[in-house]
Amino acid sequence: MRRSRVATVLAAVMVMVAPVAGATPAAAVVATTVGGTLAVDPGAGVGSVLAHLDCGAVPTALVGALGADGGPFEFDVTTSSTATCRLNVIVLGNGEWSLDGWYVDEGTTGRLGLDSEATVITVHPGDTLSLPPITVSRAVLTVDVADSAGRDLGSSLDPASAVVLRGAGSLDPTDATGSGGSLSLLPGSTYLVDANRAPRESPYTGRYYAGDGALGAASAAAATTVSLAAGEARTVSVRLDGCATVSGTVAGGADLTDRTVTVANPSDPDLVTRLGTVAADGSFTVRGLLPGDYYVWASAVASATSSQVTGPYYRGADPAADAAPLHLSGCTATAAGLVLELPGLSGVISQTPVRVRDDRAVPPDAPRCVQVAGTAGVPESAAGAVLNVTTDGPTGPGYVVVYPDSSGTGNTAPPRGSTVNFEVGASVANAAFVRLPDDGKLCYATRGPSTVRIILDVTGYMMSGSGITTQVSQRLLDTRLATHVGQLAGALDPRQVYTVDVAGHAGVPSDATGVLVNVTVVGATALGHLRVFPGGAAVPNASTVNYAPGQTKANATVVSLSAAGAISLYSVTSTRVDVILDVVGWVSAGGAYAPITPTRVIDSRPGSGRTNLEGPLTGRIPYQVDLGGAAGIPADATAVVLNVTAVHPTALGNLRVYPLAFNGDDTPPYASSVNYIPGRDIPNLVVVGMQPHSTVVFYSDTSGSVNVIADVVGYLTAP
Repeated sequence: MRRSRVATVLAAVMVMVAPVAGATPAAAVVATTVGGTLAVDPGAGVGSVLAHLDCGAVPTALVGALGADGGPFEFDVTTSSTATCRLNVIVLGNGEWSLDGWYVDEGTTGRLGLDSEATVITVHPGDTLSLPPITVSRAVLTVDVADSAGRDLGSSLDPASAVVLRGAGSLDPTDATGSGGSLSLLPGSTYLVDANRAPRESPYTGRYYAGDGALGAASAAAATTVSLAAGEARTVSVRLDGCATVSGTVAGGADLTDRTVTVANPSDPDLVTRLGTVAADGSFTVRGLLPGDYYVWASAVASATSSQVTGPYYRGADPAADAAPLHLSGCTATAAGLVLELPGLSGVISQTPVRVRDDRAVPPDAPRCVQVAGTAGVPESAAGAVLNVTTDGPTGPGYVVVYPDSSGTGNTAPPRGSTVNFEVGASVANAAFVRLPDDGKLCYATRGPSTVRIILDVTGYMMSGSGITTQVSQRLLDTRLATHVGQLAGALDPRQVYTVDVAGHAGVPSDATGVLVNVTVVGATALGHLRVFPGGAAVPNASTVNYAPGQTKANATVVSLSAAGAISLYSVTSTRVDVILDVVGWVSAGGAYAPITPTRVIDSRPGSGRTNLEGPLTGRIPYQVDLGGAAGIPADATAVVLNVTAVHPTALGNLRVYPLAFNGDDTPPYASSVNYIPGRDIPNLVVVGMQPHSTVVFYSDTSGSVNVIADVVGYLTAP
């Protein structure tokens, strides 16, 4: 059923126009009255009638809707000059049908007609107009759709678009609706009847009614119009055929979903747009095409972002500039062997978090594995995965490491390093960039005295050639004297810059431009935070790890390397701390990822001076923040990498950070980005999509409130 304006008009009727405070009066505004009578045909089966005077921007006041018998109506038009109006009447038929008509003046009487037939009512200030009596009635048209042999096609067509009525002389659809194949028409108006002409996949073409028993017309000009008298009921038949066919193959796009071929010509309204599904082997066939000239292209969906991916047009013909390259001479025409292309997935693709594992009781030193490639929106050809790893409910301290199943057996030994360091009484989360092995499985193992709940949420993935290379964790630095690794030996003094060489160490090549590193702070005896930034750069006002006494805290980050291939560390606290750096990957020049010096873009704390998100955030309310252009993020960025910190929470909870959906939906996902507890500032690395919107949503699942800080550490673009 086609959507009518009933809801829109009802909403408009309930709007009251109030004067604007402080507005300067213009010319004198004079009330004008427009009235008349609606006479409802007793046999029409009318449930109720709604009349609306449309005067454009000029306000009107409706006295009230009318009942099933119609009756008098009256409008007050408030205007200071001559206004032009049209009277719209919506007739509701007890929930089974509706009519949307416009007043048509026929001298001593009036009727309801199509939009294109509407009589313009000229209203002068101070006038009182009385329209002639308007008759409200209907006619009923039943349309049967059959193939060329007369077989009924009703069950094989899309019921929402199988038959559409159009005003004769116009290709705009009318609002005539009905059910069970019967449509309510405005008596006296002339219609075109089209069948199966909506853009869709169908073995039958779409045509106009051209007389009962005849094959439907291919054009509106050749169609037979239909006009019914008040109370008349009539049945007509439209016959369809398969007509012409186009077939071929689509190369590429194997990692995309919903691969479809479209054959269309937007500039020729008589031609019908037809679609064809691309098979697993790349083949396609599009049927139901009328003779004519067409453009052809393939499209698909990147499931992680729900964004449309379109390949080049057949023979490079652009509808905006070029003639249609494919000619179908008649209904026996077959165009075979077309070769179309779709781009494959590339770069780093972020997605709304998808949960792949919730393991509620993981014992220590017992590796477990989970399939990631080919599930949760991650294509089988992905080179790596971006995850949010959460631990919950341990009875003792420890850590979990997430790593690739490199042996392909599910028994790969865990590497040295940690992904999340957990503690008693807290849910702790951390981001992880993990290489996907040939079997597409990732493993996780814990160390510590107790069982712990492990949750894995996939927030994105990396394709080969993305510019980001992941590896099994390799230790770059451990300042603890007993387990020392790397350039720095001994705990770091507070508020002093320490520089660590990265390029050429821990698996990072000498030409790398950035490093993916898990940063762990050990042995803190006072509150503080650690800042990690490009070697030799000014110390930024952005933290990487927030720590507390007696706890081992870790966070992942992506750090741009200096020209010398180094990063710097700076601890803001009153006592010394040890630091561990585990490298899980690196960034190459010219790829999809651009690391930057950490730059603060959100700080909801009162007095921060930032107004894009002012807090604290109230629990269970989505907050939208447009990050377009912030911190140098370009307009074509596909995702942004943020270090997000939950600050001063008043209750237990979690923060969810996710992209605004393509349709504007900001409903939060189930997966959390940062888990927090009162008395702690908790950070985590988050990768958030930026297309088609540049808006990021923050949602705090808590009974209290929390402030939020977000620092940009990099962004992603399509390579």
